[in-house]
Amino acid sequence: MNFDQEKTIMTLYIDSAKTYVQLSTGVLAFSVTFIEKILGATLPIRNPRWLLLGSWIAFLVAIGGGALYQYLAIKYLDAKSDDPGAVGMMPKRLIDEPGIVYGVMVVAFYLGAVLLVVAVV
Repeated sequence: MNFDQEKTIMTLYIDSAKTYVQLSTGVLAFSVTFIEKILGATLPIRNPRWLLLGSWIAFLVAIGGGALYQYLAIKYLDAKSDDPGAVGMMPKRLIDEPGIVYGVMVVAFYLGAVLLVVAVV
């Protein structure tokens, strides 16, 4: 695959990662606000609280993973360019295979969604 083709494909993945970050941020903010403002902080949650806390942690991992993936995707394209820049402090394996972080982001997002649904049902 040539550089232009890789750039086009990576742009699609970067846009997808942005969407996951936005969705995770929105769901996280909404769920925290919903619990505190609408239900009241003293209202007991029927299911264990660790489910809700786990969903929040998973959404935070998805947000961090999405942001990291966008950076790694750019470093990946930079490494494939005619005049690559310095690798920096990132492990070379993550730059060569940014899909690892993308996969973590997607799994964390769906794990957070499942845990949130189970926590509030």
